Amino acid sequence: MDSTMEQNDIGRDTACRRLRVLSSQMRPCAEVTHRNTINITARKGVDEVITRLIDINKKHWGTIDPEKVDINCLNKPMPPIVRGSILAFFDQIENRLAAPNGYKIADHLPGPMSDIGEGGSYKDIKDILAKMMKATNEGYNHMVWVELQDKYCKGSRIANFVLPVISFQRNNTRAPILTNHVILSDPDDCARIAKDHVKKMPDQGLFLHNGVLSQIDNDRWREQRAHLVEAFLPMQSLKKVFHISNTRAMKVVETLTALGNASHDHTVQMNEFLLNETMAQLMLVMFGIPEEMEETHNKQIRNAFAAALDATGGAVGGAKPNLDQAALSNAAATIFAFVGEFLDVAEDKAGVTEQLAGQQQLDGPLSARINDISEDIEERIYNAATFIFAGHDTTANTMSWLLYEVCRNQSIQDKLRHEVDSVFETLEAQGLPLSYENLHMLPYMTRCLTETLRLWPVVPNGTFRELQYDDTVKGPPGSPAVRLPKGTYVQVTNWMRHRSPELWGPDVNVFNPDREFLPSELWHGQTFAGYNPASRRFSPFTYTPRDCMGKNFAQMEMRIILCHLFRNFHFALAPPTSAADPNEFVGVNRATLGPRDTGVSPTKPAVLGLYLTATPRTPPSSPYSSAKASSSSPSRSSANGSSDSVSLSAAKLLPAPTFCTAGAAGVACELSEVLSMALWGVTTGRSGPSALM
Repeated sequence: MDSTMEQNDIGRDTACRRLRVLSSQMRPCAEVTHRNTINITARKGVDEVITRLIDINKKHWGTIDPEKVDINCLNKPMPPIVRGSILAFFDQIENRLAAPNGYKIADHLPGPMSDIGEGGSYKDIKDILAKMMKATNEGYNHMVWVELQDKYCKGSRIANFVLPVISFQRNNTRAPILTNHVILSDPDDCARIAKDHVKKMPDQGLFLHNGVLSQIDNDRWREQRAHLVEAFLPMQSLKKVFHISNTRAMKVVETLTALGNASHDHTVQMNEFLLNETMAQLMLVMFGIPEEMEETHNKQIRNAFAAALDATGGAVGGAKPNLDQAALSNAAATIFAFVGEFLDVAEDKAGVTEQLAGQQQLDGPLSARINDISEDIEERIYNAATFIFAGHDTTANTMSWLLYEVCRNQSIQDKLRHEVDSVFETLEAQGLPLSYENLHMLPYMTRCLTETLRLWPVVPNGTFRELQYDDTVKGPPGSPAVRLPKGTYVQVTNWMRHRSPELWGPDVNVFNPDREFLPSELWHGQTFAGYNPASRRFSPFTYTPRDCMGKNFAQMEMRIILCHLFRNFHFALAPPTSAADPNEFVGVNRATLGPRDTGVSPTKPAVLGLYLTATPRTPPSSPYSSAKASSSSPSRSSANGSSDSVSLSAAKLLPAPTFCTAGAAGVACELSEVLSMALWGVTTGRSGPSALM
């Protein structure tokens, strides 16, 4: 009891200290100085580190013979191709499926390990591992989970089960081990485990190292998140860069029209178009990089990440046994080279802290915080790489799935377009451009996006965690809770829960924006808000405190882009997408879930593609004459000063927004994430994980 009280006291002190700091940032303070930590010497250090990282790939891995690698040689990077060929080293891998006292999770949870041997489905553990590695590398592991639930869990989509896995650590600080990988689908277990055990599975660090997404040191993760979160504050950051996002989104009309005109029937590869647009939004809005730099690097960087994901399978420690090492090395070199240029630009950017101190106007709010997150150059590099990777494809794929569904349901598309038209007509009548406050005027779009995130969770893998203390999860019906020892690797998946008839009803596989959502899934009646919409059955951004940092930006960005798309185009499925069997068109899981290009060879199952006809339409009344005048070339003063007066004028004429906008309420809204972190740590009283920032 005393230790719990002490933990809570420490938690309150830490929370209050962090709240005081963030509160002070909500007003100008002459004592706050702009932190510009990268000087010429540091820049040289960035170049040296990036050169070293590129050389590891090119010089040391380019001609490696995987059969001659000692997998138990510690503290030496293991080439990805060795991970892809790891079953050849199976006899050298330590088996930790059983605890030292003989306890085996597979004796208590269902799964394929109970189906090995004579008369079974698998000859040995290696057969199961090979099956899962192939499914991961080719992007259909989410469907194998469903298959395993059908076979070993009586078809229940909320049943937990266990798989074997070979786990790796970055730089081989711990040699590969054969251990348990518990797949969680029970809604109560998923919500509780994700909230209480925030430590990431060590394999997560293989790809993005010590970036905030894959950071396995809990204390450092909290510091990173506390530092970066200001870039995504709704009112102090996102509202102030809204005009940049809207200006870019307005260009989709011209760009998409040109792409459609290039084909005889207005057919476009819509997923590729959206990937380009969301990368542009990230670079221009959150990074604040020049347009010419975005145009030069957009497709180049996306292709490099696609090559890396194709080679590694995009999940945990996966890698293809026949991966093209040269292609992977070139992709890594491209990414690191861009990161070097990005960090150079980031030196001069200003975030919320600098703006409120009266030193600089907001410009590249995320770049500013990546730039001064640490004196550790690698940490800056991998945080930049983290947001470049995770900051665009999730958003693009979500919009792709929404377009796919509304093309299959034209009445839904018509209703959504009518809502968008009504918003623009209201604004035009008042001579106003689209603004941040106006996003609350799209309740049906909110329902469509929520239903898309349910039916097509863009991260079907969910989140990978390592238990920080002994815990229990539900076993088969009628059996007692199953004990999972400290250190067990668990995966809080989304795919099965989001498509569970037990949780959503018999129409679970039907796209229905009018379904009965729970209040917490729809922001408790608000149309647009700045916190994580989630429930025990619904977690597209996973659960606090380690939920998606960029969720607020994604929610804003999707609405802006979709408004301009539906205002100006009518969409329909086109070949080859239109010929695909909807029952088999289940996407490609390459860390994020995107639509598969069914027009390419089946030997390339991880290629993305969504083909639609985008037929231009004449809006009932065009908003662009007034919107372009106000938004196409905004000055810095209008972005950070007078724009507020425009928004306030709009607020007087339009229905009142349902989210915090200014004053004390605005500050409270900005502090919501910190409060949720603080309350989590104080109320759980756990001596293991401390969730406080």
